[in-house]
Amino acid sequence: MDWQEAARECQKEISWAPLLFVLFEIVSGFIVFNLIVAVLCEALGLLDSDGKEDEDKISIEKERIDAINTLMEQVEEIKKKQYMIRKTLSEIDSADSKSPALFDIVGSS
Repeated sequence: MDWQEAARECQKEISWAPLLFVLFEIVSGFIVFNLIVAVLCEALGLLDSDGKEDEDKISIEKERIDAINTLMEQVEEIKKKQYMIRKTLSEIDSADSKSPALFDIVGSS
């Protein structure tokens, strides 16, 4: 049975019945259209959020790389200072071995 036939059958009893059928068609069409638009909006939203998540991950990785580079620079500075301290200590030690020991000076008197 077609909706037009059903509307004509109902019109025999109620004169404004076809108006209800037309109104039902309009409302159901509007609902289906809104469902399609909602699905499309959801899909586009997911695509957009994936792009933002990728950008966030990239920025986090860049921050981590920058932090690692800063730490590596600090380690290099510490190594240089450590080398200078060892060099100074070895110079002090070699200077001490060339000069007479304090005990030898005091002990000989």
